[in-house]
Amino acid sequence: MGRLEGLRLADTLRLADKQPKYFYIRNKAELALLAPIFVQSKYRYLHISCHGGPEGFELQDEFVKFDQFGEIFGGALALRRFFVSACSTGERSLVDALHNTSKGIQSIIAPCVDLYFSHASVIWAALYVSLLERDNGSIRHQDIVSAMQILVELFPYADSDGDSKKEPMKFMFAGYDSTKDTGGTPNPDAWRIQEIQSTPKKKTRRRKSKAKGKKAATKTPKPSRRVLATNQRSESIKSPATSTP
Repeated sequence: MGRLEGLRLADTLRLADKQPKYFYIRNKAELALLAPIFVQSKYRYLHISCHGGPEGFELQDEFVKFDQFGEIFGGALALRRFFVSACSTGERSLVDALHNTSKGIQSIIAPCVDLYFSHASVIWAALYVSLLERDNGSIRHQDIVSAMQILVELFPYADSDGDSKKEPMKFMFAGYDSTKDTGGTPNPDAWRIQEIQSTPKKKTRRRKSKAKGKKAATKTPKPSRRVLATNQRSESIKSPATSTP
């Protein structure tokens, strides 16, 4: 909240000739005021940037649980997509909360891990510019997944908070299939939830050849019975191992 990631993101999108609307909210009361404004705007994407965790969003003044957020926004997310930039909020409980209160919501994407602030705004800006540049103006679930998969490979690590063990970047994407509605009633089984995770490459060490002077010395062994006896056996020379995660 203190670094105003949303404001930075809005400024970046304006540089790309987009027209985002930015609002700074501090509590549930202000969040409730934002819901009708969002509906009237006719905008299709709602992006929230704040602190968070597996149970909800941490605004400046108070904590908002997922079900409370769903109740406040109600039908404001119908036929819209919800993008969350709040650490470790990519949980099934977020999907369930919005499913029960926001009929017609199309998709949800949220990080399953902690995000570096320096990476978050860049990732979201690249994602939005990529999606909004499409000529047909219609975004499919797979368009979001494919674009985000590229971005997590560019920024493959989550915020480790000083821990030497790095964790792969991971997002949850939940897309709703309205064709599976039962008699016009939202079906909880119609959600397709998948993880978008990076595959960090392990570094391999190269063997250094010892050199005498400026050029590496190459010795040709003189023929001998000992060498011939050794060459009679089939021996394999292993190159430095390269592991693929």
